[in-house]
Amino acid sequence: MSDKSESTQGAGRNTSRRDLFKNTAILAAAATVPNVVVAAADPAPQNAAAAPATAAPTNATAPVNVALPDGKKDLIVLGDRPLVAETPVHLLDPDLTPLEHFFIRNNGNPPELENTSDETWKITIDGEVETPLTLSIADLKRDFQVVKRRLVIECAGNGRKFYNPPASGSQWTFGGVGCAEFTGVRLKDVLNKAKVKPSAVYTGHYGADTH
Repeated sequence: MSDKSESTQGAGRNTSRRDLFKNTAILAAAATVPNVVVAAADPAPQNAAAAPATAAPTNATAPVNVALPDGKKDLIVLGDRPLVAETPVHLLDPDLTPLEHFFIRNNGNPPELENTSDETWKITIDGEVETPLTLSIADLKRDFQVVKRRLVIECAGNGRKFYNPPASGSQWTFGGVGCAEFTGVRLKDVLNKAKVKPSAVYTGHYGADTH
């Protein structure tokens, strides 16, 4: 499938899927996704091991009494395995949601890493590119323009508690949303350096977790 096979209308012109992923995303300087695959057909890298997913809590009706991670407070815990917690509505008033009050959404239990120092983290760009790259955080800071963006992130299930008929899953009220300021480099700049092939139609992101 070529990148011209599907397009999206926007701002009065046709924008190819390839143009979309080349011109929108920010790759955070504190990168936690060690592998970005620019793919043509097969969405899974050959070295990706299949692992059973940890199911999200279903139909929780009351907050769960569980300790929050360091640096978090005042959140309403909806599930503990994996940890899911929402922000009380009155704490969403500031233009920027403080990190201590930012909601928590995990699809699985976080992986246990032997080395958590961000100085050793690396990200690999491979797949449908002319020049595969492996970059450290220092490389990203040195070789690309670092930008700041204020972005709103919202869980797709926000408001699920009020669905009629009811839906399974974490029973969010209105607190699965927050606005933060992110610092990093633009994904389009990294992909331009890797020289994306015309056959590429999407990017796949693979990390240490199993989701």
